[in-house]
Amino acid sequence: MDIEEIRNYKERLIDLYSSTRKEQRTDETYYKDTFSVDEIKEPHHIYRSGIGVRIVDSPAERIVTKNPQAFFDIRKGSKDSGPRISELINQVWLDVLRRQNPNIFKEHIKGQLGYGEAYFRVVHNEDWTDRNRIGLPVHFIVLNPMVVYGSPEEDVNGVPKRVIVFYERQPLDIIVRYPNWSNPKQRNLNEKGTKI
Repeated sequence: MDIEEIRNYKERLIDLYSSTRKEQRTDETYYKDTFSVDEIKEPHHIYRSGIGVRIVDSPAERIVTKNPQAFFDIRKGSKDSGPRISELINQVWLDVLRRQNPNIFKEHIKGQLGYGEAYFRVVHNEDWTDRNRIGLPVHFIVLNPMVVYGSPEEDVNGVPKRVIVFYERQPLDIIVRYPNWSNPKQRNLNEKGTKI
C-alpha cells in the first residue's frame, strides 16, 4: 500500500467506527465519572462517587489470576518442543509480564469491559541482543481501544487482518522516536498545543 491508499483506508475505518467511538466516548465519561448532570443546579452540588471505575476495575481484578499459565500444542514436527516452550513462557515470560506495572493482563480486561474491545501491540525489543538478554525479546503494550481501528475482516479468533493506530502526538515526542522525521507540513514545533 502506498501513502494515499493508507490514508483512504484510514478514513474508511474512521467512518466505519464513528458511531462506536461516539458511544465509547459517552461510556468513558461514566467510567471516569465526568458525565454531565444538567438537572442539578446551584446551590446543590454533584457528588462524584467514582463507582464507574469500581464497576469495571473490580471484575478485572477478579478475572485475572495471580498465576497465569500458557500451554502449547505442536501441530507439526517433533512434539518435544511443546513442553520446553511452555516451560520458558510460564517460568520466564509470564513472570516478567505479571510484574509489569501496570499489569497488562488487568489493563487488557479493563479495556474489554470498559470499551467492549481490547488490543495488545507486540513490538520488538531493540535492547534485546545476544549479549543483553534482560527482559523479553518483545514488548507487549496494551493500547487504548479508542485509537485502534481494526479491519472488519477477521483472520483467526477475532484478530483483524489489518489494524491502524491513529492518534495525535506532540511533535517533540515524534522527533525523539524518529530523529529523521522531516516535518512535511512544516508545522511550528515550538508552538504550544501543536499536535501531529
